[in-house]
Amino acid sequence: MSALEFTVEWLPVALQAWISVILARKGLYRRFPLFVLYTIVQIGTALARADWFGSKSYFYVYWWTAAIQALVSVLAIHEGFRAVFGAFYRLPWFRLLWPGTVSLIWAYAAWRAWANPPVHISRFGAMIVSVAIVASYTIVGLVLLFFLLVKVVRARWHLYEFNIVYGIGLTALGMMIAALVRSEFGTRFAKLTEWCPPVAYLVAVLVWLFAFLRKEPQIKIDTPPELLLQEMREDLNIVRRIFRGSRIR
Repeated sequence: MSALEFTVEWLPVALQAWISVILARKGLYRRFPLFVLYTIVQIGTALARADWFGSKSYFYVYWWTAAIQALVSVLAIHEGFRAVFGAFYRLPWFRLLWPGTVSLIWAYAAWRAWANPPVHISRFGAMIVSVAIVASYTIVGLVLLFFLLVKVVRARWHLYEFNIVYGIGLTALGMMIAALVRSEFGTRFAKLTEWCPPVAYLVAVLVWLFAFLRKEPQIKIDTPPELLLQEMREDLNIVRRIFRGSRIR
């Protein structure tokens, strides 16, 4: 293993351990228990894969840990989602956005896997790659939903929540690009599929570290959540009236 490979592989683990210390010192583990769990899983995954590397069981260790990573990633994003948009959960339709987005992503991923099956891969390998793509699609899609809603509802700045979600999105994006390239071109771009996920993960860890090293600014509430809810209800009523008028005509 070259010095560059060693750095890209193990520097994020060391930095995430540092982030864990920062979270403990600032008492943020109470506020972000699921992100703390995500951090522990990431560190444990790196150690487990290193310990089992080269063994017959490495394949299963790798993909089981990948599945756990995907699950805790979704949970950590949802933790930030609830923190930023908690007031909007009073709207019944808003509560459907999260599961609805996941359902649409899975439907698209299933259609894509059927229409464009991975090439130059065995049936079992194609299934694994497809699962990796679906997991990455899900995480990236939820991150896009998060920041789209931030723009739509004009949510106030949340230093930690925004950077947590952004970093997880970067990590999933790196995995998604690698899985898509592997699916479409097989091993033709092996270097890209090998380097994209760890580099994206390293960038994500740096995003989290710089965020948690900063002091969170005092939150200034420009528009109370109750007023935003009222404005959204009024906008929805206008849309309903327009829709009903168009049906009558």
